[in-house]
Amino acid sequence: IAAQFSQWAHLRLEPVLSAGSDNALFRLGGDMAVRLPKADWSTHLIKREHIILPQIKDRLPLNVPTLIAAGAPSENYEHVWSIVAWIDGTPAPSSAFDTEDSALALAEFLHALQRLAPDAQLIAGEANHFRGAALSTRSELVDQALVTLSDQIDRDAAMRVWTAALEALPATTPRWLHGDLHAGNLLLREGQLAAVIDWGLAGVGDIAIDLTPAWWVFSGAARHAFIDAMKADESAWTRAKGWLLSVCLIALAYYRDKNEGIATGSRLAIREVLSSE
Repeated sequence: IAAQFSQWAHLRLEPVLSAGSDNALFRLGGDMAVRLPKADWSTHLIKREHIILPQIKDRLPLNVPTLIAAGAPSENYEHVWSIVAWIDGTPAPSSAFDTEDSALALAEFLHALQRLAPDAQLIAGEANHFRGAALSTRSELVDQALVTLSDQIDRDAAMRVWTAALEALPATTPRWLHGDLHAGNLLLREGQLAAVIDWGLAGVGDIAIDLTPAWWVFSGAARHAFIDAMKADESAWTRAKGWLLSVCLIALAYYRDKNEGIATGSRLAIREVLSSE
């Protein structure tokens, strides 16, 4: 910060505890946050945010991060990095958030996001870990995860959901998607949804992946409200179950001994989506 943005070098810098695995987070002064990739594989997600955040600024009905400055690699730190506006809030509870107003607010937010003109340079693919690309791109990783987790999940039930998703009618119109709508990326203020953060996996593709909060976040009446408000067809909901299952199986297989927060959230979501059948 002192070398590249000396105007903020005098501000207090404090680490922020986070269950995320991609970036280290620091609060800079009172109204900024610094995001530093922890590894090479997360650097391209920050680069993607540098493209996305200016495009969605002030165009959506909930708060999203505002990019203030894009940091460059240096001799002391090898990755690109970001300074964004600080957003007050606490993460939503995983798979147990039963607040209808917030479910409707997220549905309104997603409809607004999907109405934005698609950016051809952001088509879903390798750069955003294939979030919103064809589900078949995840088959090998799902198969590997099912083997790894054979002692922890109902493999037959998981295969029924996954096979149905692969066989469902595909999306016909690629649209904007966030791609990672777990509870940690939904911030609450006074118990209500206020912001959607972490846009590194966003892109243009199959919006069924953004239907996953139905099981990943919401429960009870809020789940039903979200499902009704999204007005998606049956094929999209079938693909959404496949998306959530694939994301959480792969995450659980990788993080079960590395990140208890991610592992627990993945187990809860897998349970919810399998019990919905």
